[in-house]
Amino acid sequence: MIEPIQSVQARIREIYGRIDEINRKVASVYATLNVNSTQKIYNTSSQQKETVNQKETKTFQEILNEVIQSQREESSSINILSKPDESLRDIILEGFQNKASEDNNKVSQKFDKIIEEASQKYNIPKELIKAVIKAESNFNPFAISPKNAIGLMQLLPSTAKEMGVEDIFDPYQNIMGGTKYLRMLLDKYNNNLFLALASYNAGPNRVDSSGGIPKIEETENYIERVIRYYKEYSEKTAR
Repeated sequence: MIEPIQSVQARIREIYGRIDEINRKVASVYATLNVNSTQKIYNTSSQQKETVNQKETKTFQEILNEVIQSQREESSSINILSKPDESLRDIILEGFQNKASEDNNKVSQKFDKIIEEASQKYNIPKELIKAVIKAESNFNPFAISPKNAIGLMQLLPSTAKEMGVEDIFDPYQNIMGGTKYLRMLLDKYNNNLFLALASYNAGPNRVDSSGGIPKIEETENYIERVIRYYKEYSEKTAR
C-alpha cells in the first residue's frame, strides 16, 4: 500500500543517514552507463561533510528539486532520482529530454496501450485521458508537484489509495487510478466536463462550495489547457 505522506516525512531523517548508500548506487549506475563520473547529482563524502548541517534543514522535496536542477545545469539527459519508497531500493533512470522544442509524441505513445485500456474500462475518450496527462505531467511518470501530486495523472497519495493504487509511480496503476477518479467526477457532475476538470484540479469541495468552477486562475488555465489538448488529440485521431 502507499505509505502515508506523514510517514514519508517522518523518515526523511533516515534518508539523510543513507545519502552515502545512494551515492554508491549512483556511482555504480554511472560506471555501468559509462557516464563521466565528474557529473554528480549528490555531494561526495568530503563535500557532504561541509554541507551536512545544511542538508538536515531541507525537506525531501527540496532535495529532489536540487537533483533536477543539477541535471539541467549539467545538460545531462540522464535523470536519476531516489524514489521515496519504503526501502529506497530503486534508482530510477529515465531518458526524458528537457528541451522546449521536443515533440513528446514518441514519449506519449509508449503509454497508448494503457490509455486505451483505461478508456474502454471507464468509458472515457482516450483523447481526454491523454489531454489530462499532458496537462498534468507532460507524460513524465516521475513528476512530483509542490503539493505532492505524483505521476502521470498527478495523484495525491490519499486519492491514489482511495482508487486502489499501490505503486503511484507505476504508469499502469497511475493511469488506471487517475482515469477511475476522473470517471467518478464525471458521474458526480452528470458528465459536465468543465466541472469534472475543475474538481480534478481544485478538489470537489471547492467546486461544490463555489457552486461551479471556482474563480482560481490556476484552475481556469488548467481547464483551458486540457480542453485545447483534447481538441488537438481528437483532430489527430480523426485524420
